[in-house]
Amino acid sequence: MKSLFLVTLVLTFTFSFYLSQDAFAHHVLEEIPVSGSPMDMSLTDDFLYVSSFEYPHISIIDIKTDENIDFITTSSSGIMAVEAVPEKNKIYAAPFESGGIDVYALSTKLLIKTIPLPDSELTIQSSSNQPYGKRSDVHFLTGGWSLDYNPTKELLYVADYNSHLVYVIDGETDEIIQTIPVPRHPFTVKADPISNVVIVASLAGNEITFLEDVTDEFSVVPIHEITGTITGSSGPWGIELDPIHHHAYVTNRGCECITVINTLEKNVIGTIPLGDKAQAITV
Repeated sequence: MKSLFLVTLVLTFTFSFYLSQDAFAHHVLEEIPVSGSPMDMSLTDDFLYVSSFEYPHISIIDIKTDENIDFITTSSSGIMAVEAVPEKNKIYAAPFESGGIDVYALSTKLLIKTIPLPDSELTIQSSSNQPYGKRSDVHFLTGGWSLDYNPTKELLYVADYNSHLVYVIDGETDEIIQTIPVPRHPFTVKADPISNVVIVASLAGNEITFLEDVTDEFSVVPIHEITGTITGSSGPWGIELDPIHHHAYVTNRGCECITVINTLEKNVIGTIPLGDKAQAITV
């Protein structure tokens, strides 16, 4: 298995145990140029895909040579999240406030389709003190904020920050099969491919939500239900999973710490202090 240290957004904290204290002396080995304002990454066995918020590009990096070898031209800029699924020859992209998820073919780098997100058009009522006839409500589209694919179930999960929803997409048909309300502002979604537990970090809602597929033999499509929650006060931000040991590592906006969660028991088992707030994390 190949390993990379990935840095994105505010801070990526890589947590490992070593026998030698020299192993803690980490250094930047190389810098790889990508399109402006890199926002999210998706790693496969051969390539690293990096989205750009500034330009309509998804950069393609060969992880054997650490070279930026190509890019996918997207239908718009402002790509919040990407998720590559090589076994299906697809890469999913979530454009900012677009109302949909774009699907591209990895082989041709061309757009296959856009999956429309229901309930993506939001209206915020005006709080202006102007007379009623002069008030103007705000209408805007929302979109995916975080993506994660579970190859075991062949399902893509989309966290929609503004609508407080998680969408479940069938990876075979690229159709939405379920919409799940979650606590306010789901920032990150992660699916455990071994236990099939899905974990959602809701930033403003201050909750970690656990989703599980409760499909029985009579169900036509997967049905997810909320099977547990952890309520805190630190604003859960980023999540990374250790599926072998069934641990989730959660960064927090409100504390300089990482929360460690047992995903099977659905409880907090410890914290790791940091020197500053961290947003993104990889284990």
